[in-house]
Amino acid sequence: MQASIVIPSYNDAENIILCLNALKAQKTQTSFEVIIIDDGSTDNTKESIDEWKKQNVNFPVQYIWQKNQKQGVARNTGVKQATGKILLFIGSDILVHEDWLEQHLSLHKAFDNEKTIAIGLTDWTEELKKDAFRQFLDTSGTQFSYKKLKNYKETDFWHFYTSNISMHKEFFTQFWFDEDFKHYGWEDIMLGYEMSKQGAKIYFAAKAIAQHRHPLTEQDFFPDRITSIGKTAVIFQQKYPEVPVLPTGIKKIIFQILALPGVHIILSLFSKNLGWYAKMKKYYLKGIAEQQSQL
Repeated sequence: MQASIVIPSYNDAENIILCLNALKAQKTQTSFEVIIIDDGSTDNTKESIDEWKKQNVNFPVQYIWQKNQKQGVARNTGVKQATGKILLFIGSDILVHEDWLEQHLSLHKAFDNEKTIAIGLTDWTEELKKDAFRQFLDTSGTQFSYKKLKNYKETDFWHFYTSNISMHKEFFTQFWFDEDFKHYGWEDIMLGYEMSKQGAKIYFAAKAIAQHRHPLTEQDFFPDRITSIGKTAVIFQQKYPEVPVLPTGIKKIIFQILALPGVHIILSLFSKNLGWYAKMKKYYLKGIAEQQSQL
């Protein structure tokens, strides 16, 4: 087997079928397998996959159910079952383009080294691109940030996005995802940093395109997700004090001003984006404070 596609999923029955359909449409002669790790779903994910597998599919699909243990554990579980030389990680809400696999593998051929990592381009689906909040996430770099990346050029661990990434299995198994890391945010960046310290080279594969079909709303983001990101930023900073993660100096003062009561409401009267930005900093600092209070 040349490639193993590892997909963690949780209560995402509709999307996982669309994800599998996109993988079935791959234009490739490369042998690959798909490993789905169901992280404790309570919906009809298993039944949907079983029904989907009844059709004629030219690649093996392995379904693994486990108790809910978060994405890092799920991905590790998938890798343990993988037989491919190259690992590719996507989410169950990721719909890849028909040449996605070949684009990833082409980059690995161009940079033929065990420590090569390929980052693909992830965008919203066409219907979600029209949403103002998603446009804000793009322009602010909160979700993904590709603006300064160049095709086949090296980038850094800050762009280690596990929604669309590939690497050699032999290299990955020297690290693994941190299974003690239970909060949302930073776990992929932490792994990218660890790999970079050991000589990994991360390249941007601009034509390895995938679309993110996640109806992420303002309510999903605030307060829980951003607060969690603030908490994990503290954990990251503790583990890697040499990496500037937490805001300091003028940056910290600006964040504190934006986080003052009512500021995000006032700013939103002038610009929704400014309001969202201030709100983001408010809950980010809240998460930092909550985590630091437990030290």
